[in-house]
Amino acid sequence: MALLLMFVWWWVELWRIFSGLCAWFGLGVQVSLTTGVFNCRTRVRGLAANRFRYMKTEATFDSKTGHQVPSGANQGIDTRPWHVCVTKARQETYAVGRLREQRFQVYLPLLEDWVRSAGVWCKKQSVMFPRYVFVRPSDAGQAIGPARSTPGVTGLVRFGNVLASLSADRVEALRAVVASRSARLPDQPLAPGAQVVFSSGPLVGLEGIVSSIAAERVIVMMSLLGREKLVAVPVNDLAQA
Repeated sequence: MALLLMFVWWWVELWRIFSGLCAWFGLGVQVSLTTGVFNCRTRVRGLAANRFRYMKTEATFDSKTGHQVPSGANQGIDTRPWHVCVTKARQETYAVGRLREQRFQVYLPLLEDWVRSAGVWCKKQSVMFPRYVFVRPSDAGQAIGPARSTPGVTGLVRFGNVLASLSADRVEALRAVVASRSARLPDQPLAPGAQVVFSSGPLVGLEGIVSSIAAERVIVMMSLLGREKLVAVPVNDLAQA
């Protein structure tokens, strides 16, 4: 019996020494007392572990070259940067057409808004950045140089000898802003509470406040002879004051 107790004590002490050595060398040890099987695994600790996990989740590496692949590249997203073309005045749309004929990828941000033209309210698109167009080659083998001599284009934006560039993520964010603004554009050019002036009809020159909007007419509250009156008129008879 004493021999058995001594053997157990010796086994426990040996296990403590072994565990201490494993902890010193950064090894985690799992023991099954019933089977006597040891299962050891290496644990990466501290700052190195955090950096490793960050690289594993955020970075992707090409299995052939070993080079890091930009995020999104493995999902079929084109991450190549964009350059900025300067166009002639009021020739942005013309330059876009000529650039596309040369197989360039082109993005011209357009803002849609209500405007009054020739006495009629209508939706109209305007260039967000007058005289500037975003452009990039359609593939890695296409040079950006020919874009400079494209009809309607006066050159490419540079910083010294370096072409100015914009990351694909920023251009996508710009697309989202333009789409969000277009989605929020109201169905009518005038909103309740807007101050308006009669631009045509028998009340031309008088001012009022939009009270409500119907399908084809706008209800305007105006002051006549010291009293407030509601008048229904076509929307095209009104302009913003």
